[in-house]
Amino acid sequence: MHVPNSGLTPQWRFVAAVFCAAAVCLTAHAGVVADSFNDWSTSGTQGEKGWWNGYYDQTADTVDGYDPAVDFTQFPAGVWNGGGYDLAPEAPWTELGQEGTHPSGPSPIHWTIRRWVSDRDVPGAVLVWRMRKTNTGCGSGVTGLLYLNGNPIDMAQITGGNGGGILRTVHAAISTGDIVELGLGSLGVDGDYGDGCDGSANRLTIYDAMPADVPIADSVYDYPWADVQGVDGWYHGYYNLTGDTDGTYQTSDFIPFGAADWTGIGWDLPGNGPWTALQQEFGHPNGANSAPNEEHWAIRRWVSDAEGRFAIWWSLRKENAGGSGTSGVLFVNGVQKDYGAVEGADTTGIRRAIVADLTVGDVLDLALTPVGPSGDRSDGSDGSRTRMWVQADLSGIPDSDGDDIFDYEDNCDFVANPDQADADGDGIGDVCDNCPDAANPGQADRDLNGAGDACEPAWIAHSFDDWSVTGTQGELGWYAGYFNLTLDADKVYAAGEFTQFPADTWVNGSWDLDKGVGGAPWTWLAQGELHPNGFTSGDEHWAIRRWVSTYAGEAALVWHMRKGNTSPSGVTGILFLNGRELDRATIAGEDGRGVYRPVYAVLEAGDIVDLALTPEGWCNNREDYSDGSFNILAATNDSGVLAGLKSNRAIVADSSKEFGGTQGGDNWYYGYYDVRADVTAGDGVYAADDFIEFDPAVWNGGAWDLVDNGVTGVGPWTEVTCTGGHPAANGQGEPSVHWAMRRWVSEVNGAIEIESYLRQNSGAGDGIYGRVMHNGEEIGARFSLGTGVRFVLRATVAAGDTIDFAIDPDGAGNLETLGIDAVNDGADGTTFLVTITRIESSVACPDDFSACACGGPTPCASCPPGSAVNDVKCTWTNAAAYDAVTIFELDTTVDPPARTLVGEPAAGATEFLLAAVAPGAHTYALQAASGWFTCETAAVTVMVPEAGTPVFTGDANSDAKIDIADAICILGRLFGPATDACKNPKCMANLDTNNDAGIDIADAISVLGYLFAGTSMKAPDGTLLRPANIGCQMYPPEEVTLPCEQPCEVE
Repeated sequence: MHVPNSGLTPQWRFVAAVFCAAAVCLTAHAGVVADSFNDWSTSGTQGEKGWWNGYYDQTADTVDGYDPAVDFTQFPAGVWNGGGYDLAPEAPWTELGQEGTHPSGPSPIHWTIRRWVSDRDVPGAVLVWRMRKTNTGCGSGVTGLLYLNGNPIDMAQITGGNGGGILRTVHAAISTGDIVELGLGSLGVDGDYGDGCDGSANRLTIYDAMPADVPIADSVYDYPWADVQGVDGWYHGYYNLTGDTDGTYQTSDFIPFGAADWTGIGWDLPGNGPWTALQQEFGHPNGANSAPNEEHWAIRRWVSDAEGRFAIWWSLRKENAGGSGTSGVLFVNGVQKDYGAVEGADTTGIRRAIVADLTVGDVLDLALTPVGPSGDRSDGSDGSRTRMWVQADLSGIPDSDGDDIFDYEDNCDFVANPDQADADGDGIGDVCDNCPDAANPGQADRDLNGAGDACEPAWIAHSFDDWSVTGTQGELGWYAGYFNLTLDADKVYAAGEFTQFPADTWVNGSWDLDKGVGGAPWTWLAQGELHPNGFTSGDEHWAIRRWVSTYAGEAALVWHMRKGNTSPSGVTGILFLNGRELDRATIAGEDGRGVYRPVYAVLEAGDIVDLALTPEGWCNNREDYSDGSFNILAATNDSGVLAGLKSNRAIVADSSKEFGGTQGGDNWYYGYYDVRADVTAGDGVYAADDFIEFDPAVWNGGAWDLVDNGVTGVGPWTEVTCTGGHPAANGQGEPSVHWAMRRWVSEVNGAIEIESYLRQNSGAGDGIYGRVMHNGEEIGARFSLGTGVRFVLRATVAAGDTIDFAIDPDGAGNLETLGIDAVNDGADGTTFLVTITRIESSVACPDDFSACACGGPTPCASCPPGSAVNDVKCTWTNAAAYDAVTIFELDTTVDPPARTLVGEPAAGATEFLLAAVAPGAHTYALQAASGWFTCETAAVTVMVPEAGTPVFTGDANSDAKIDIADAICILGRLFGPATDACKNPKCMANLDTNNDAGIDIADAISVLGYLFAGTSMKAPDGTLLRPANIGCQMYPPEEVTLPCEQPCEVE
């Protein structure tokens, strides 16, 4: 950071300034004497606060060297443009603003100059100047010069891409009237005076002593922009963790980058892997999942040239918004002093500091590692930005949770815990330890469920832990394969359609269908990572992990899925048991956290559990663009995991799959809420009837768009799309304030689970709220500003209830504090995706189960034709609500009653006939099954008659006896009036007393002979009937030739 005498070259007639070691000269109470930025005249008044603004025309200078008395040209008043000075509308590009500036070259060569004329003596003045490029896309760079009374006392050049810039300090004695000038010229690092892309920014600050907050070392300002190690004490290299035998970083493990690694702007190990790289601020580690399968940490090193107590600051943020995140580790002389990690999408990042006592030669290393907050060590999209700087000012050391313990000393940075309780002694405070009862200082959480790996339950099977490193199919019950959807006739997965990866596709520790060539199909499966293949790359393949159970009993099937290659395209995970779908989830392309889902199951030995990854993203997008993902499948019978898990789950609504241009399609409606109208003329509180359905005319073929803004150029931007939508709020002066909404009308009763993914996409503006309402009452809301959030709500609904999903543009809460005119929808395009799942925690049995015999005194009303009297018909309703029903006979002579399976009706049936049931009393119950639940109806008892047809021969009037009235009944049937009751006897077979299959006068005579002459009647089977065997008897149906609608009862 400090200017050595050797840097003041003769051609500039440099006069070496007085300078001193930072540790000696630093002053905590240094005051600002002058500052080109803060003292800037907003009115363009030259000389205000001692500052003058102009330029030096080097081309016109005939005398060698800059002379402030004659060569400084003050900008004329006419070139002031209200914010700065601009010498001409076109070339020369000589411009100077509060911070921004642009020189001119090569014809003419103009240096822009900020001049301060001292109004006091400042014997111990410290001049701090900064310079950076603002146009970093091209150009060879610029040169900065610092003058005191025309003598150059410092010079520096930066390359065209140096957007971080430099900060330099010079010590000098200043007297009243002295002239201090900061010049910027177009001279590039290659000696070229061309001014292409030379837009820059600079600033000059004069202090009365060395300020403590000026860094003595800064990895950005001190960056060499050349393949030079050791400049200002800085070195750049990496650490090969995989190649380190003890796996513990020490200063001697640092490997400097070589000349072959220099790219012109930074260092990058050659090849497509390793990805190990460092630039001015950008860096990239390498994970062991990338060639050459080594984990590398990219390291910035500073060797101290100062002594004393210093604050060591460092920062980390993601550059590539994807992957599972990265981490930074700060070492002092090889001892870890601080650590922090950022999520894959965290482009804001962290800023941390420690306090350390340094001596000359101490080594500070800032390492960038591929390890994310979850402990995932893969390096997908791990490009990040890191910075380290050292300063004497000890103020502002972060205490993020306000517990009076600095973050670097705090065992829980973001949750106040002044007691620093740490029961397991792992250095992580109990209040933020993801496994407080088992030591896990790394806080590894591979499935991102918030519980550390160290306290996971005991697993029956685990795809990651059980991975076969030799590629042995079937090892520990695990198989790796895929499903070819394109070639499948019915497009529905079945367990038998699993295709095991062939042995020759085991390549470098993973299964790769293209055998490592690097092309389509992209079907690939490793220990955690995997990739499906989309139709854009040939046949659609689902990558599948299969486990064949050796366990029988209740289990939780736990699965996790997240994106590895974050991109616009998402993926879907589906869990199957013996080919039956148990669960599914779709995640967005940028979702590096994903889902963690435990699912209840009852397993038998030999059951097949499949976890498939498909290329299907939101809105039925089946391409496989950057679909690399990570998943885990596991099984446990841990009681804590199983508690409350048992339920039946069925997706009943999906906002993406069911999106369309028809209002009411799949029970979805699309519209908006006019907030301004409700605030102005209503109560300003959303209610269900405030939903305004879009007119069909605003459907444009792909979205519901209230106004074609491409034509109008102004708001409202109210729109509902497949993936989400855009609200409206005072856009371009148009006063509409709208929530963009979609509505689902329930067709189910009971508990539902509403799973939502919300993301305001741009990260600009003040953010949005995603709101969920049940019948107009809000049941949940989440905020988003560029970051995705997944949340789950539960509700109990009835058919006809409404669930509304709204994108509210008022992320800042301006409506409540500043009024409707302050609500802003800047860049509020939003992803808001929803799936709704019906949850059953029990099943209700039919309440109308009944059973009856097909014969006997009270036969069924509608037995099938040809049924026997001892057949039993069972009936029930609501069959569609059940997967299966079964009929059991209950033996009520024991307690509890014993059950015997007697009937298995077909799916969807509402009746079942039990054939040839033994005579006597029988008790039945129906069991209904839905998913994992069964229920049993109330028992019903049936009296089953003897097989055959009961006939009481001679009992013509069915009064259970034979007398003269029976002969009269027969004669009445033959000769009586139409009103005679015997015209329609209850049992015609009773009247055929001579068994001749007809009714005539001979039957009456037969009755009279039986009564008065001692003769016999003849039964249906030909038996002669006398008083000893008379009565109600059972006969084979084929023997009874005449009908008997109301047979007698056999005793």
